[in-house]
Amino acid sequence: MIKWTTDYSVHIREIDGQHNTIVAVVKELSEFIDKGGEREVIGTIIRKLISIAGFHFATEEKYFVLFKYEEAETHTNIHRAMLKRLEDFRRDFFEHGKDVTAALANFTMVWLTDHVLNQDKKYVKCFTEHGLK
Repeated sequence: MIKWTTDYSVHIREIDGQHNTIVAVVKELSEFIDKGGEREVIGTIIRKLISIAGFHFATEEKYFVLFKYEEAETHTNIHRAMLKRLEDFRRDFFEHGKDVTAALANFTMVWLTDHVLNQDKKYVKCFTEHGLK
């Protein structure tokens, strides 16, 4: 199970709050896997992840434009690929009736650790130089 730690912090209150929300939803997924539950729970988790990720990515991308972040295009392309993958999970689950639980759990763990620790940390200097705290 994933747990929010300061390692995930980008030291920007708004973005850390959003990351923490994503961690909470991933925890829901982990608890579902550990305890089992109704199929509908996974559907709810998928919808939450898509909604939260979309909102979070829009927040970051707003600042990319505002602050003329030099790696904006690359980072935005990564966001698009991640949203497409979440949409793939949604479609597989709702339209094809597939059990996506394990793959979704794996994807979200990699997403959080790799994306936040390796991608999001890159914009911290730019964002903080423009006054975000």
